[in-house]
Amino acid sequence: MLRIVFFSDHYRQKIQDWQFAARLVLLKARHDYLTGGKSPVLKSILNEVLQAVPQTMEWWDDPEILPIGDTDITLRDAQGRWRSYRINILISKDRPGLRVAFYDEKT
Repeated sequence: MLRIVFFSDHYRQKIQDWQFAARLVLLKARHDYLTGGKSPVLKSILNEVLQAVPQTMEWWDDPEILPIGDTDITLRDAQGRWRSYRINILISKDRPGLRVAFYDEKT
């Protein structure tokens, strides 16, 4: 998800507020890294993002943790219309490192 959000031009064209989404994803990844055993794979991706996108260094020091399930996001659909979604994350009890994201359209 980090690479898609930070390095995909296609994603940036589809998201209405890229900075909000990018900050949210970075802070969630930071939390996972710091509380989840400091995975070397995640560290490598975080370092790549922190070096490539200068404003992420400011976000990294932000003490805020936003519950991702309480988040709405607006994306452009295939016809170019803006649609709003609520993000929900499922975490497996047996594999806490595995997460599945669902985007429920708000009507």
